Amino acid sequence: MDKDRGRKIAKRILLINPPYERLKGFSVESIPLGLLYLATALDRAGYSVKVYDADTDFSGKGLAYTNLNRAESQKSYESSLKDGSHPSWAGLRRVIDEYRPSLIGVTMMTPVHSSCREVFKIAKVNPDVVLIAGGPHVTIAGERVMRDNPEIDFAFSGEAEYSLPEFIKVFFDKAPDFSKVKGLIYREGETVCFTGKAERIDDLDALPIPDRELLLERDRYGRDKLSFMVGSRGCPFSCAFCASVPLWERKVRLRSPQNIMNELDHLVDSYNVRSFGFWDDTFTSNKRCIMEFCGLIRKKYGSKLSWDCLTNVNCLDEDVLKALRHSGCKRIKIGVESGSDDILRKIKKNITTEQVMKSAALIRKYGFWLHAYFMVGMPYETEEDLRKTIDFIKQLDPDSLNLCTFTPYPGTELYDHVIEQGLMRPDCDYSFYDSAGHHSTDSFFMKDIERERYRHLLGEALELSTEITNRWTARKLLLKAMMATPDKIKRAARRVLSLR
Repeated sequence: MDKDRGRKIAKRILLINPPYERLKGFSVESIPLGLLYLATALDRAGYSVKVYDADTDFSGKGLAYTNLNRAESQKSYESSLKDGSHPSWAGLRRVIDEYRPSLIGVTMMTPVHSSCREVFKIAKVNPDVVLIAGGPHVTIAGERVMRDNPEIDFAFSGEAEYSLPEFIKVFFDKAPDFSKVKGLIYREGETVCFTGKAERIDDLDALPIPDRELLLERDRYGRDKLSFMVGSRGCPFSCAFCASVPLWERKVRLRSPQNIMNELDHLVDSYNVRSFGFWDDTFTSNKRCIMEFCGLIRKKYGSKLSWDCLTNVNCLDEDVLKALRHSGCKRIKIGVESGSDDILRKIKKNITTEQVMKSAALIRKYGFWLHAYFMVGMPYETEEDLRKTIDFIKQLDPDSLNLCTFTPYPGTELYDHVIEQGLMRPDCDYSFYDSAGHHSTDSFFMKDIERERYRHLLGEALELSTEITNRWTARKLLLKAMMATPDKIKRAARRVLSLR
């Protein structure tokens, strides 16, 4: 082996998105966009890097999402965690054996904590592998993560597109000095050291377009899955249940409309995409930018492309909806959470049910598919509040909806509240989330409703939400046909055949 080739192998980096939905029996087939941003930064710095999404199952045998089976699937997650023969773990071991990385990075979210720990164990079968953790959970609870997981060698808090390549460079120095790498958590003997927050990346246009070619098994992804994007980071709102608040501190940074168009052009030219979507918390938060972006799409593509986005009803009006519609947007997703105005006020949602109904009427007026997010089980809720939510779901009658069960996540206002109210232990082990999760029927953090009564009401809400989503009308059939792409049709057919 020549020296250059040996050096390249010695610096191989593998970034891993741990399995979660796959352990519940679902087929995700999405792309870990955050890891792709990091991988692209490392690749541009000259390192050999790949991204492996252990949460994606290409077998076609995964369950199709319904509100009912998502709620019931948490039990499958618990059993799959310890099943060493599960395809998720077998696939991960195979990838590590074949790629032979010297550094492995793992992204961590709180509900996926136990899955991450299994990934750590598999990664450290080779003790020479350097294990790095990052992601939202590390940003919020990084030093504890280091103390609880001795397998982790280093961890990153916050955005790391600049600091991670800097760290890798320092790591391979003969006398590395980690203290100068911002956002880094590391050990000196028994002491856990933190170098302080890395500076936020204000100029998102300066980041390179995420290179989808760095995905392992890239050829197996559908075009519509490769085409997810983010146009911003952060959210201007302060919902008490949302981790976006501690992560981004209500500061929104935007990519310029032309920069987003550059990525879209790349996706169309390189992968022939015909549909795409945005993962932004509130895509239409800046009216000027969204109007300009829609104008750019319309000028170049007309309404040939189909796309969707998530937003807040405070950030929608007729001008915005017209622009979205004329540029090919077909589906709008809104966070509603509750049908009780009292609950909406207490969770700092900053909307009212009247606003939701007015926005929904406009969304329908302009021919969009309306998807709504609801949440039940919040600690303030009474049975009357829950009844209002069930009735409001019927009144709103969205084309589809996602019903979540409230789960307190570290860093959020409601996490502190449930601890103060004695609804959860302050020293709670994160493995607690193996059974409690934002779709789990085991999640229960209420003081004004008995558990069994809550289970009954939750069951009613889950059945209603599943029935509404599965109900077909002439309007929904027409909209569904308009959003269809060859990849979506192929995926649906594969799922039907696998069930026979």
